[in-house]
Order: sequence, then C-alpha cells, then structure tokens
Amino acid sequence: GCCPGDAPHAMSDTAALKPEQVEIFSYDPNGNMFKVAFTYRNTAIQLCLSKAEFWFLMAVHVASVFTYRTGFELEQSDHDAFFLPWDLLGIIVKLTSFFICFYTDHCFARYLELYDQTRDLLVKLFEIVQQLRVRLPNGEKKPEITGAKRSCVRYVVLAIYLFFFWMSSKTVTDKEYDQLIQTKLLRPHEMEWLKTYKGTAHSIVLDWSLQVLSGVLGTQRNKHLRAMNAIVADIRRQQIAVEDAIN
Repeated sequence: GCCPGDAPHAMSDTAALKPEQVEIFSYDPNGNMFKVAFTYRNTAIQLCLSKAEFWFLMAVHVASVFTYRTGFELEQSDHDAFFLPWDLLGIIVKLTSFFICFYTDHCFARYLELYDQTRDLLVKLFEIVQQLRVRLPNGEKKPEITGAKRSCVRYVVLAIYLFFFWMSSKTVTDKEYDQLIQTKLLRPHEMEWLKTYKGTAHSIVLDWSLQVLSGVLGTQRNKHLRAMNAIVADIRRQQIAVEDAIN
C-alpha cells in the first residue's frame, strides 16, 4: 500500500480551478426581517423538527396540558414517593428558566469563538496565496511553478473542507468525497488513496501542499519551505483550536 510519502500528488495542476455545483447558502443581513424570521429550509428549526425527541416531548406536553385543562387529576397522597406539591413548581420553573438562559448564553459565546476561529482559517488561506504570488511569480518559462502553486492552494482548501467534514462525524462520507470531486478540489485517484489512509485525511493533505512545492523551488527551496511551513503550522493550530471549542 501507499505511505504518506508516496501519496498520489506528483503531478501538479496546470489548469485553473473551476468549482462546479457548490452548495452555498446565501444570507442577506439587510433583507426583509419577516422573510428571515419565517425561513424554514436550512435552519435550526428544520433540524429540530426532524428529531424524534422533539415530537416525543411535544406529545408529553400536549397530554399534560390536556389532562390538566379537562380536570383530570391523579390521586396522590402525601406519602407517595412521586408526590410533588404544586407550590414547588414555581421554584422549579424559575430555576429551569435561569439555566436555559445561562446555557443559551454559553452556546452563543461558543458560537462566536468558533466564528473567529474559522475566520482565522480563511485568513491563513489568503496568506498562503499571497506568499505564493510574491515568492513564486508566474513565468512562461517555468509552467511547472504555476502548476505547483495551484496544487498547493488546492490542497490547502481541500484540507480545510476535509477538516470540517471530519469534525461533523469524525469521518468523511462517500457523499462528501463526491462533493469534493464535483468541485474539482479532489482527484479520483487521490480520493481512492485517502479512503485507504488510516490517519486523518486533512492532516496528510496539508503535507501534500508542502511536498508539491519542494520539487520546483530550486536553490531557494529551504527558504521558501520554511515560510510556507510556518503558515501550514498555523493552520494546524487553528484546526486544533476549533476542535477544542467544539468538544
């Protein structure tokens, strides 16, 4: 089998990337507030209503309200193990409301942290593109450099996609691999190799982004690789920060 050093990426890209069939959800913050409020598709409401637990709890609630409104009462004695005085429910409701507000605030704070971390990942991607443009200018006499630059950026973008796919389920599904094939970020032979790789796909793909440059840098190889490796290391640290925030 292949080892990481034998990964199928020897040929660099020589054609521009043209993503196709990318699933993008646009959001207009200045749009109609009623349209945003009543949007159902691709929202947390759709996710919530698709859960069986939600409908079970809703059924219990409806049954409880119905029995209370119709005057149905369970016969309980003060010595019953499940007896609960109605006067205590006010305290329970207040405590529940407090913890719900506290938990919601914590969730929103974690969301803001994740937002900052993911934005930093994009910043590192732009930094890599900028470094490649400055350090390795295009030239008609060296088309292999242009191909290597495109491959490097493609692998970094691919690694970020694979990371978020992996974070959602600790694996990358066939459907997600097909999506990457459609967007031209992943080649079929690379997909087959990644499916057999025992480690995390996004980590090895980041290594590919550096390896594809090492063969075309010439005498300035070590100097440029040190600069690029520093940025890739920042991406790895950022991914760890995102993982820690989620877990």
